Amino acid sequence: MDSFEQYIRDASDELHNIMEDVEFFELLHRSKKVKDGFTFLLPHDEYIKKLVDNYEADADACYENLKSLVVTKYLRSVSEWNAYSGQLSNLHNNNVEIKSITNKEIKLDGNTQATLLLGKQFSDKTQPISIFKVSSGYVSKGSTKAKKIKQTTNNVHVSYRRDLFNLIMSKQNIYMECLQLVASFLKFIATNNQDVFDAIVPFLDYCPITNFIILFEPSKRSCHFIDDNIINSWFVERTKLTNPKNIYNRCLSSAKNLTSSAYSSVASYKKIVQELRDDLQDIISPSEFITLVHSKYRDLCTKNQIIVDNTLNNVLPEASFAYIKSRCTPGYNIKLVQDEIRTDILSGLESGDSYSTVFRETCEDLNLYPKLMDMINMDTMPKTQFLTALYSFINTTHFMYLLPTTDGCYGGKPGYYGDVNPTIDTDDMSTLVIDVVKPKKDQLNNVKSNSISTQDVEETLNNFIESEVEISEQLLSSMKTIVRMNTKQQ
Repeated sequence: MDSFEQYIRDASDELHNIMEDVEFFELLHRSKKVKDGFTFLLPHDEYIKKLVDNYEADADACYENLKSLVVTKYLRSVSEWNAYSGQLSNLHNNNVEIKSITNKEIKLDGNTQATLLLGKQFSDKTQPISIFKVSSGYVSKGSTKAKKIKQTTNNVHVSYRRDLFNLIMSKQNIYMECLQLVASFLKFIATNNQDVFDAIVPFLDYCPITNFIILFEPSKRSCHFIDDNIINSWFVERTKLTNPKNIYNRCLSSAKNLTSSAYSSVASYKKIVQELRDDLQDIISPSEFITLVHSKYRDLCTKNQIIVDNTLNNVLPEASFAYIKSRCTPGYNIKLVQDEIRTDILSGLESGDSYSTVFRETCEDLNLYPKLMDMINMDTMPKTQFLTALYSFINTTHFMYLLPTTDGCYGGKPGYYGDVNPTIDTDDMSTLVIDVVKPKKDQLNNVKSNSISTQDVEETLNNFIESEVEISEQLLSSMKTIVRMNTKQQ
């Protein structure tokens, strides 16, 4: 919420002061209606002046007018306004009536007919916020109470993602159940949503557990990779496949048909990614390292480029680039998140954790990613361990991952490079290997450590418990990371 408040302050001191005086920021923080995110309609200058006059005459009435500016759903684009038209409400619990939508603007219905233009998004991990600017007119309070929409295959039913998680956790063979469901889903969208299927192929994985989490994202609150309506349509129509492995392989092998600079020249792709690895391994400042990784993923998802000394253009197929670009927001790169998830799943399995443990923990932590590439985590473990984790990530083929074309030379290979061969009949994990170039130990040994011990964590937890302070998800995740790292060292 701090970044949102700062945005309002930068946009208009007068508006910020009014919202602060009537405790409107506090309302947004505590309201259950917007706990999963919201869209704020930023007034134009004349509109703000009207709100100021309104506030001076009647602060309570101004408070009510401000509630009209909050749509209780996080809308990232004009197309999402169109997708959820008829299902949107404001903080008055009144319908947000839409008169018309074009590629660039939304006109709201009502006497004042406000026109909205896309502004900005904030990637707050607990409450994503989108800004649309009111370019003309005024936003109506609305008069029709929003009705609870009966859930059908055409309406959003947010619980289906969690239903899928519960379904998996109820099975003994999690690997094969993930294979069954993912194969069924890929077959469904290849038939019914061919454009989406073609776009997501480069981001698919050989490991069905990884694919399940990337595609369905159980427990994730926003910024989904696949829209709810597609998952819901498949969920209610799905049938059990008699040979899911063949269908799974056939879907993955469709990558052979893709065209882009990376797919037409695997050697060029491998070369420039290796150049990027070499540059990163010369960095011993965690903050500098994380900043550079974020910038490279941003280049990939906003420009379709990998830039080192040379530049590789058109890395992703055109449809895949357009799709991943639409799924990223400022500060939240879903491609980086996916690649961290791949690495965490493999790391957990290699350390001996069961399928169910790795699956459950990864799903529970989905709202905390990116975890490794997050400045907040730099002080949660010894600096040498943190740098080692950073180096390990970039030296896996999950870094800048793309599903391989014909020979599996990059981005994962059956039975190697950290992915599971779906044609293997057993769940033998002995073939799982992380392709890691060992970090420069002499450099790491000269880095000052800011070690935090397991005892430190235990003492901190005891203090929290004694004082009855609620512990955040982020802090618990950091503490679990410290304990896990220290346990592995013992």
